[in-house]
Amino acid sequence: MIAFGPLNTAVVGTFAEPATITGSGGAVETRGIFDSRHFEVQLAEGEVGVSELVTTLTVNEAETGVVEVGATVVVRATTYRVKDKRPDGQGMTVLELEA
Repeated sequence: MIAFGPLNTAVVGTFAEPATITGSGGAVETRGIFDSRHFEVQLAEGEVGVSELVTTLTVNEAETGVVEVGATVVVRATTYRVKDKRPDGQGMTVLELEA
C-alpha cells in the first residue's frame, strides 16, 4: 500500500505557493497548487464551442483540514470563493474557485 501522506507533502512542498483560506472555523495560512486555465466547452453539434476559465487550488487536507464550499481563498493577491471541491480520497483536495 502506498503511503500518500509523505507524497502529498513532497508535491505541495515542490509546487505550492502561499494561500489563506477563511471559513467558518477562522483563517488558515497554507500552501496550494494554483492553476487557472481555459477549457473548451463543447456545445451541440454544429455550434461553435466556448472557452471557460477554470481556476483551482489543490491543497493537502493534512495542512488545511476540511475546506467548505463558500470559504474565501486569497492567493496571488486575489480573493476567490470556493465554488466546489473534489477530494481525491488520498489526502488532496482540488478547490474550484470563482472570483
